[in-house]
Amino acid sequence: MLKEATQSLRDHVDQRWVEIAERVLTRALRTTRTSLAVQAQAANGPVHISEQVLIAHLRDAVSTVPQSRIQDVVITIEGLDTYAGVTITISARFGVPLISVADTIRKLASERLTQLLGPIVPPVTVTTMHIHVQDVFQDDDGSA
Repeated sequence: MLKEATQSLRDHVDQRWVEIAERVLTRALRTTRTSLAVQAQAANGPVHISEQVLIAHLRDAVSTVPQSRIQDVVITIEGLDTYAGVTITISARFGVPLISVADTIRKLASERLTQLLGPIVPPVTVTTMHIHVQDVFQDDDGSA
């Protein structure tokens, strides 16, 4: 599969290749590995943590936030193993203030990432940690 993808890329190169090259290479790596390794800083030096381990820990941390339900977590990686950010997709209870829910999620996710990766570079901001509200929900009884 990787050989076919490589040959396809060699056969077709357009002027916008530079814009998509990293995404194509990341997808090719995911074809051969189910989870990418993310570099972390341990007391003894650098180590690698599976992207899926980070996602599981982030899901665990964010699942404690009332008024929201986690839908998806996507880790952004630059190069082969450098953490570059995260997008957390949620659904939120209808009528709740979304900014405060997003801020709570961002705080919990930042704390968990720091525990797992060490000091986070780039620092957590609204541009490196996106909280995307994809849907809203109501309680089963119809109340908001």
